[in-house]
Amino acid sequence: MATKNILLIISLIGLLAYASINAVACVEGCTNVREQFNFRSYSSDATHGWYTGFERGVHPLCDGIDIDHVVSLKEACELGLPKELWVEFANDPENHVPACSSINRSKGSANPETWLERSQDGRGRDYEIMHYEKYVDLYYYILDKYGLEKDRFLAKPTN
Repeated sequence: MATKNILLIISLIGLLAYASINAVACVEGCTNVREQFNFRSYSSDATHGWYTGFERGVHPLCDGIDIDHVVSLKEACELGLPKELWVEFANDPENHVPACSSINRSKGSANPETWLERSQDGRGRDYEIMHYEKYVDLYYYILDKYGLEKDRFLAKPTN
């Protein structure tokens, strides 16, 4: 009986170690993925950032407009998007919105909850995400479209 328990414990430790190594490999494999996703960037003729409504060249936080991935490439990788879908995902116009360049850099690869906190943390210039609920809806739509993790708690707007 004791031998069976010891073998069971050793097997469980082995499984946990294997899972940990694979989790680390996945996250490490998701650094510098931009080139691997083969995103074909394009310019936008938008004059306002979709998230904030700031006007390009008028608002100090909107010196230019970028095409932003609603669900970032890095996050898609970390959530397990199969490599054979990376190019499609990166270039899916449903996952793109025009964003003020500085807002896009502030958002980075954050999920909605983390980004909402970051936008109001007092560490830099805070800003209001005007379309937060629409953004969250679009975020979940993209996750669902690609079969990615959906069970997340997201913060609600504070205003």
